[in-house]
Amino acid sequence: MPGGRFVKPLALGAAAFMLLHLGLHLTWDRWFEPARIEVPWLLASRRSVLASQLYVGLMAGLLGVLQPGSWTRRLGDGALLAAGFVGALAVAFFLLGPERLMEGPPELWPVVLGSAVVLFGGPIAAATLLAGLVSQWGDR
Repeated sequence: MPGGRFVKPLALGAAAFMLLHLGLHLTWDRWFEPARIEVPWLLASRRSVLASQLYVGLMAGLLGVLQPGSWTRRLGDGALLAAGFVGALAVAFFLLGPERLMEGPPELWPVVLGSAVVLFGGPIAAATLLAGLVSQWGDR
């Protein structure tokens, strides 16, 4: 399949988001109940953002270490992983309804999605590249 190389990291990114979202739903009452936030969402509180960033950093680092290839390929795979993650986040955002997931006027949804790209997209690509470079350096 010609585009198969691109599909795998995109699908992994989307799957990673779905696993994170499921994990937040399952642990929301225990981890985030003191904040009195009713809707489980990765951008809903500082704790959920921090937990989500740690999760995506580990996930991206694993991809960088396990994925063979040059640093440019690892950077590309990290960018595709980030695109899959943020794309799935955007789909979930609209399916769940922006008015349920964020406070403030509904016209702020581009800001919310933009902050998700900044909080997750760039760090995913960077962590994948960094982990890949470290693993290559360790092989020498």
